Amino acid sequence: MRINRSKIIICIVSILLFICVYIVINIGLNKLHEDKEVYNEKMSYIFENIEEMKAFNLKIGDIVKTEGYLTKDDNGGAIYEILTYDDFYEGLPNDIKAVSYRQDKWGLGNPVFEKTPVDEYGNHTLDNGLVAKLVYGEIITPEQWGCIGDGESDNTEQLIHMFAHIKAGYIKFNKNSTYLMNSITLNKRGSDAPFFVAVLDEDTAKRPDGSI
Repeated sequence: MRINRSKIIICIVSILLFICVYIVINIGLNKLHEDKEVYNEKMSYIFENIEEMKAFNLKIGDIVKTEGYLTKDDNGGAIYEILTYDDFYEGLPNDIKAVSYRQDKWGLGNPVFEKTPVDEYGNHTLDNGLVAKLVYGEIITPEQWGCIGDGESDNTEQLIHMFAHIKAGYIKFNKNSTYLMNSITLNKRGSDAPFFVAVLDEDTAKRPDGSI
């Protein structure tokens, strides 16, 4: 009789644990879904490209969407949150958050402090002085950072800034695109030839650490 009771108790406890785990998992999944939807619910404006967004007089707290980077449907469409520069700076990853100083323009030795500037590739300074901060989705594209995968355009600065800012998620390169890095100033081999070319023959999700 004691053995049967023990088995019953174990079964009840197991069922209760299963129910608890099921509830926790579902709460987590629902939270993820809600997080994905929150920006759509708060969407203020939709623009065709970056330049159109920059020219519009947006305000702090606006959530906006672009349908492309240079042109509509160029795979560079993204969601942005409008912030002050100070709020943008505070949200930067610690490894790229820096404060430097230089002498004033009169050469009097008075230090002028400068913080990490807006990169102007994935994040943009609007014409009214506010900052459009790129909101990262589960998948990031190089085109959201201004890259052009035509095998001719130099994407050096765009890719450097993209990898510096992104700390999680996946980077999806366009199928059959060639993303060229060809800045002579960054070519440590001292050659005018490209020192890095990324050619993707298939849809590829690339992790920020460079692994496929």
